[in-house]
Amino acid sequence: MKLSRLLIVSIALAIGIFFSNITVLATVSLDPEDGSLNVGAENELEIKVVDPPTNAIAVQLRLEITGGSITDFVEDSAFIAGPQCPDDPENTTFTLTELCVDLVGTSNLEDQDVLGTLTIVPNSGQEIVITKTEENFYVLDDATQELDEGDIGLYNVQTSGNSGSGGGSNSNNTNTAEGLVTPTPIITQLPQTGIVDDLTENKLTLGMLISFTGMIFFTYIYIFSNTQN
Repeated sequence: MKLSRLLIVSIALAIGIFFSNITVLATVSLDPEDGSLNVGAENELEIKVVDPPTNAIAVQLRLEITGGSITDFVEDSAFIAGPQCPDDPENTTFTLTELCVDLVGTSNLEDQDVLGTLTIVPNSGQEIVITKTEENFYVLDDATQELDEGDIGLYNVQTSGNSGSGGGSNSNNTNTAEGLVTPTPIITQLPQTGIVDDLTENKLTLGMLISFTGMIFFTYIYIFSNTQN
């Protein structure tokens, strides 16, 4: 009876190792994340790390903008940028509507690390929304960790006045963006794109080997014990 229970427990542990590449979720943020911007003016937004896992070493960053255009992205000096825009023949880190860049840190990521600065220009008479897409995730030193999808920036657009550098709210305009909420994370199959190599594939292979080895070993012990009785 004890051997049967031991066999069941060992199989369960092996299955846990097999699926251990799926981990909890994490996120990035914009600073500022809301406020009022002027039509035609360039506004700089910092992209920051929020509560990363201790072994996060890189980020695959994918953002989309509606109601405005991206005019520049400059990575922080602590990161090496890899352009990943699939439809851009010049292979840059951004298009007018998308930020698509892989960032590898010189050390493990820490909370509030600045990944880089995004520069945007509002369109006339539209609200600006910046959204994380489904291909965002941290890269760990032994697996991948997906970022939650959803809006991370929501801005009002003014036709006059100065909003100031950095996208902050105008002192003469008390309107603030409403409705920006933290989305509910959804765990999905992690994509194998960008700087993610075969870390997950190697881990799955190891999990399979451990699973089959454990099952064969404890099955042999169980059969041998019964024959002795």
